[in-house]
Amino acid sequence: MPLVSYVLLSLLGASNMILWGVYADLLMEKFSIKKVLRSLAVGVFAGIYLYLANETLPPIIVVFSAIAIERFTTEVYKNVIREETQEKYLIPSTMSLPFPSLTRRVLGLFVLAVAFLAFKYIRFDFHFLVIYLMAIVPAITGALKDAPHEGFSILKFFRLPLVVLVMGILINKAFPTLEDKYLLLAMGGGERVISECYKKIIRAKVPGKFKVDNIRKPNKEWESKRKYILVPYFFSLIAITAAAIYSL
Repeated sequence: MPLVSYVLLSLLGASNMILWGVYADLLMEKFSIKKVLRSLAVGVFAGIYLYLANETLPPIIVVFSAIAIERFTTEVYKNVIREETQEKYLIPSTMSLPFPSLTRRVLGLFVLAVAFLAFKYIRFDFHFLVIYLMAIVPAITGALKDAPHEGFSILKFFRLPLVVLVMGILINKAFPTLEDKYLLLAMGGGERVISECYKKIIRAKVPGKFKVDNIRKPNKEWESKRKYILVPYFFSLIAITAAAIYSL
């Protein structure tokens, strides 16, 4: 595929992430065009990066891999690089690192640079079981982060590894010659599409990361208007489905 196709497919993945984020988070916070542009910029970067790494990836692998890259980059940015007051959050979105702000920013950029360089130039050969076991790591870290604030849920804990396992089996079956590192990325990206659709769209509740109290309450006006976001969101799901069918 040409570079432009990679970029468009990556923007499709980033747009899916943006839409469920807007649908859910605007219940508790104001709209920020900077966040939208940030995710779109990471989407463009992901498309270019994936094209330079491998020009022959199936379209759906590009979509899912771009989502994984967008999520990884955003989490490093939020937890390490960004400085933001945590008063609106029940579950902190920033790691409590005992470093000055400049040191934290340099550390975050260093982590991103090392991760992207290592992924591009190092060939990873994993047994599929090892790849799946990697899904346990974010489940554990998520539980360690969330459980002190909202309690431990065994169903929530195993949901992520289960969805990753299903995605891995399907992707591995459809693309048996896919290099392991792209399988790993695609498993993560596919899991995000399914899990966030369930958590943010189907359940349609206030995200658990926010405080809900007498001062901060869900935006009732947005709660009634956000149904319009579902139109472009479901179009993005249709486009992702079409990319999957075309890839086969």
